Amino acid sequence: MSRLRPVLAIVPLITVVVVATMAAGCDESSAAGDRGLIPGASPTPRPTIPPAAATNTPAPGHFDVIDGVSVYREIPPLSVNISQWRETDFRRWTVDPDEIISGGPGRNGIPPIYQPHHRSVIDSVSDEAMRSWLTLDHPVAVVEVNGDARAYPLGILTFHEVVNDNIGGQPVLVTYCPLCYTVKAFNRVVDDVELNFGTTGNARLSNMVMWDDYTESWWQQADGWGIVGDAAGQWLEYVPSYITSFQEFVRTYPDGRILSPASGDSEFWPIYGGSQYAGYDSPNNPPHLFVGELDERLSPKERVLGVEIDDEVIAFPFARLRQVQVVNTEIGGEPVVIFWKTGTRSALDEESIGESHDAGSAAAFSRRFGDLVLEFEAAGDFFRDTETGTLWTLLGAGDQGELGGQRLTPVRADNALWFMWAAFNPTTGIYAVS
Repeated sequence: MSRLRPVLAIVPLITVVVVATMAAGCDESSAAGDRGLIPGASPTPRPTIPPAAATNTPAPGHFDVIDGVSVYREIPPLSVNISQWRETDFRRWTVDPDEIISGGPGRNGIPPIYQPHHRSVIDSVSDEAMRSWLTLDHPVAVVEVNGDARAYPLGILTFHEVVNDNIGGQPVLVTYCPLCYTVKAFNRVVDDVELNFGTTGNARLSNMVMWDDYTESWWQQADGWGIVGDAAGQWLEYVPSYITSFQEFVRTYPDGRILSPASGDSEFWPIYGGSQYAGYDSPNNPPHLFVGELDERLSPKERVLGVEIDDEVIAFPFARLRQVQVVNTEIGGEPVVIFWKTGTRSALDEESIGESHDAGSAAAFSRRFGDLVLEFEAAGDFFRDTETGTLWTLLGAGDQGELGGQRLTPVRADNALWFMWAAFNPTTGIYAVS
């Protein structure tokens, strides 16, 4: 691995082809260190077991397990086409090879963004074409690093899924898997090498599988785990991210910047703001590209905010959060607050996101602030702590009051559809309204 290989050129795709193919497809602080955000905390260890016995998987003896990576003596039989992946070492796996399924598009068939452009809030709302679909309740992914806040409209991300960006002076990977309703952000630097990422067109447990342009290893979007190739067994560093409304982003970050449609090929511009996943979040619509048993404790398509601290993992169903709006609790020994509010549309309902139902949005933070442990309550468009009376936004910014201008510390929390969260976190508990 002496140098970075050039990123594969993206072949322009006509809209008809993109719509057809995408309908079929869809933490960690360092690879070697503590993956929690709170000092002393680390999430539940991920399994690093050899592939389970299956009809087309070699029996034990065909591979060795080295540092949690199954190293096959020969490439195991695969159900996906690997002709485009000449640099990938398909002898190295951290998951069962049978779990990788083709979504239809090939390598970068869902074109990632390598050169993102961003606009100010004023420029975005002043642009007539963008304003036609970027409504105040439009869902956006939010990532903030070193005071630099960016919003990524899901009406754009749904057509690209991967954005290679630089935020606050740090190379950051921003990803969105529509099949799982999961936004994840990671540091793009691994072992002092800045990586660029793309889409493989494959999925595991319905979750997007990404690839890097240095080792051409495959990575799991759900948790940033290297699952195939030279980087198998490594972790991408987790960067906090959220899904909320454009209005909530502007409320917290009025000077923030928004991903511009100019980041993608012009052939996409007429369809930005839409979705190829109309009806996907319907309870009667089964998960796509999912192989395995579903956890029946909740409806598969229930939205949840999954929180992971130390050895405790809890899912907070949106249907239950809607009843209470605020949850003051403790997870993994850490006092935590969960905020939830209405005003964010689904990106998985109607062909036009602007016509979709209100799914709401949620976020989680530590309740520790200096020597205080705060208690929170809902207060209209804000959340109020009862100790100082400060009003806080959904994204954890002090807006008015004694702690105005301060920020709450995020904990590791991810939006997801229940079937996916349970598949990747089988020991998860579920919050119940008391």
